[in-house]
Amino acid sequence: MASQLPTDHKIPGPPFCRLSNLRSRYISPNVHKALVSHFSLYPASAFKGKRKNGGVADGFFQFYKHCLCYYPNQQYDGGNPPATTIFPPQLRGLVEECLLFYINALFPYFSEQLGKPWYDFDDSYDPRLTFINILDAFGGLVDRRIGIVISQRWRNGLLRDGQVQLLIILCRKMLVQLWALVCIPAEEVNEEFLRVAEIMRAMERTWKAICKFFGNERFRSERLENLLLRYLDEEEVNWDVVRGMEKAQRVKEKGTAPRSRTLMFFWRKSEQRMVTSEAEIADGSPN
Repeated sequence: MASQLPTDHKIPGPPFCRLSNLRSRYISPNVHKALVSHFSLYPASAFKGKRKNGGVADGFFQFYKHCLCYYPNQQYDGGNPPATTIFPPQLRGLVEECLLFYINALFPYFSEQLGKPWYDFDDSYDPRLTFINILDAFGGLVDRRIGIVISQRWRNGLLRDGQVQLLIILCRKMLVQLWALVCIPAEEVNEEFLRVAEIMRAMERTWKAICKFFGNERFRSERLENLLLRYLDEEEVNWDVVRGMEKAQRVKEKGTAPRSRTLMFFWRKSEQRMVTSEAEIADGSPN
């Protein structure tokens, strides 16, 4: 793979480790190749994150490297790389869809429209943290105090097909919503802030649904799973009910102060970056 990469970056890890050394036993070869090719276009600073030089280590790469990849000849507890023992194989297709969506949709949007291509793990206001947390939840890597037990149930042979299907439906719905939002041409968006708000809303709704319901240790009812799946299979939809629930949900979300502050902090930082970039372009200075 090394000869095919635009830049085979040296990355943090074992001595002499480069992008082309990364392997994954969970992600399929074609998807892994697409991700590594994407990372090869990053500048070196996106891997090292030396803040004194203005660098920011990309959090999405760090997540992929630590949670879904391994290095050949590296020793692991139990003999297996992490992702082979913590991520349920039933969710492999969904995880791959989310990873590809990130590099093909979220990365271009945050880079081109907001001037923030890299996700900084130290930036708790970035909406992409929620997206990565959703992926984390499938492998049980988030704080266990939240009560997510997806990976634990799979390892104990207790992860039912119904729960898997509900998680897939939930997350694919989120991807459809996010795709529709990022695909709106910039000239048709009156206020970019509102688009960012809707992106954050779609991610947070999915994250909370996993945390508090579909992935939570208290969600144990197979009967409820089947009822929900049957309901989702119905073709007829009462749109008056849907619109009423959406309106009520938005009223509740509007009154959530922490979420509002998070969005405002992120937006102000994005505006500062965009102003700085425009000034550098006007002065002929490099980014």
